Amino acid sequence: MKKKIGIFTQYHMQPPHPRIFMEADILKNAGYDVEIIHSEKKKLRGLRYFLTFTFFNWKLISQYKKRLAPFDIVIIYDLALLPLCAFAKQKNIKVVYETIDHNVKYSFYELQKRFFPFLLLKPFLVPLFESIEKQMIRKYVSDVIVNSRSLKDSFAATGVNVFINYYASPFEDISFSAEQQRPFALLFIGRVAYEKGARLMLAFARATGHKLILIGDIDNVSLQARLKKADHLHYGKMDIGSLKKRIIDLATEYRLLGLSMVTDDNESSAMQELNKEIDYLAAGIPLIGNHRPLTAEKINAGCGVFYDQVDCKKMNELHHRYTKMSIAAKKYYASMYAKTRFQQVLLEVFGIVNIKNSMIL
Repeated sequence: MKKKIGIFTQYHMQPPHPRIFMEADILKNAGYDVEIIHSEKKKLRGLRYFLTFTFFNWKLISQYKKRLAPFDIVIIYDLALLPLCAFAKQKNIKVVYETIDHNVKYSFYELQKRFFPFLLLKPFLVPLFESIEKQMIRKYVSDVIVNSRSLKDSFAATGVNVFINYYASPFEDISFSAEQQRPFALLFIGRVAYEKGARLMLAFARATGHKLILIGDIDNVSLQARLKKADHLHYGKMDIGSLKKRIIDLATEYRLLGLSMVTDDNESSAMQELNKEIDYLAAGIPLIGNHRPLTAEKINAGCGVFYDQVDCKKMNELHHRYTKMSIAAKKYYASMYAKTRFQQVLLEVFGIVNIKNSMIL
């Protein structure tokens, strides 16, 4: 009889979260019966969510604990649902905790944006809830999956097995001619926000005179107004199939340069692998980035250039380097983030080794 795995997430899954769907498909192909338990509404929180400073989604936890019974193993996605692991442990269900953010730092940053006076509580609240997260992991969790070295180091003290499984991009099969001469365009994929580098992206686009193409939701009204005045191309958040098609279409018209200029305002984002960077590399799109350490690693490997080392008046000189950077980006992606590696690490968590590459979707 197949073992049943439940993947519990607070994501609405509209459009589907690519990492979660990839995990579900890999585990199904490995012989597990897999179900994704997700929120039916975009935001389902309730009063207790705010009473615990937005760190835990008690409304969803209350709903989800009633759905634990059929599963032999559960994957609990991020801190918002972590208390669910206590209910799973009571039922002798194996718990795998997966997180792709420094949750406490990320949640507190969002909290202080809404209620600025909470910044005064940061020295108390952040260490407290980081300690609570680690205590729950130590007591209830069998294995932890993360997507960065900094997160692995953070959880090392729990004594639990911690696996780094970097995001694998659905764009690794995209190919286009990097050699053909086309005008440059600056591409950004993801939520458009000030902490994601929106000010710097707008300034860079204005200084270089190149078209800025944004694909994703815009963070706030003032930013929407600024982007509208600047007359840049903006597409809303879209499913993976539509996004792939859009990138391929854009690449036939422009030589795309992927922007990554995340600030250190949000400590979690500053320390994490960024999905958009991995998407750019997978598609062979060179980066233009800042000096955030993980961005700098990729640029120093030949996959792009630093924004402050580009002569805006002579940016077209990048044309003769574009093909070389595009090839380097593809190679770097293949060595670090490919789906084969993602699959291997995921199945290692579940004790499966010697996997055939034919399982890759």
